[in-house]
Amino acid sequence: MKSNLDIIYSRRSTRVFKADVQIKNDELNAILKAGLLAPTGCNYQSCFFTVIQNKKTMERLNYLSKKHSKYIDNKLIKDMCSTEEYDVFYRAPTIIIISYDINASTPLEDSAAAAQNILLAAECLGIGSCWIGIPMRFFSVISESEKKEFGIPDGFIPRNVISIGYKMSETIYPRRKRENLYKIIK
Repeated sequence: MKSNLDIIYSRRSTRVFKADVQIKNDELNAILKAGLLAPTGCNYQSCFFTVIQNKKTMERLNYLSKKHSKYIDNKLIKDMCSTEEYDVFYRAPTIIIISYDINASTPLEDSAAAAQNILLAAECLGIGSCWIGIPMRFFSVISESEKKEFGIPDGFIPRNVISIGYKMSETIYPRRKRENLYKIIK
């Protein structure tokens, strides 16, 4: 059994999933519960999770995410999103959209804390995960009808997406690009 620090130290993004194998409901519920228990400003509990396992809905979100991201200045993202075969969710069987209540005092922080809890809970269960940034460009212009299409309730703004599923292979642990990005002042 891994310790909490081992989970934190070893978690890496998964980009190759067993696409046709859905995670078990009890595992999904445990992951969602961990997200719901993340800290929130003033204990507002501002996050709402939309779980998508429907392939057609995921394909539509993939299309819209790529459409709104292929014209940005970042060459890597522009090139990826201009490629027909590229799937922003890496063909994961499940995605979780984290939305926040527009009245929350710290919505971005709340949704980021929920995302981190989801990532760590998935790792605890041996399930792969990847925090996906590309849909954020689409979310910045999402219409009310599109919010309904993707299960986002009124009064909430979608912010983060996490792909989850069983890993196709064992995690590779690359060396950190930058070390010691902290200073202790006593």
